[in-house]
Amino acid sequence: MNRRTFNPDQIRQLEANLHVASVSDRTIQYKGEFKIHAVRENLAGKRPIQIFEESGFDLDMIGCRRQVEFDVFCSFDFYTSDENRFFRFLMR
Repeated sequence: MNRRTFNPDQIRQLEANLHVASVSDRTIQYKGEFKIHAVRENLAGKRPIQIFEESGFDLDMIGCRRQVEFDVFCSFDFYTSDENRFFRFLMR
């Protein structure tokens, strides 16, 4: 499978986004606050594409595959145990 890589300009652009914790040439690590916001918005009925666009991400740059990975992003397995407890509290 061909994985997209980010060039130095794209990495700088992603690092400038307030919702990004860190970026490498292959991965984006999102801040915990953004994860919580995204899950809440998704539970409220917003589509992942809309959430990422409203959060200032260039979807052409991050690619469609990462949009699909949003399902993993919203799964409880993706988070630490403290974050899992918080999400379960939110869903009560």
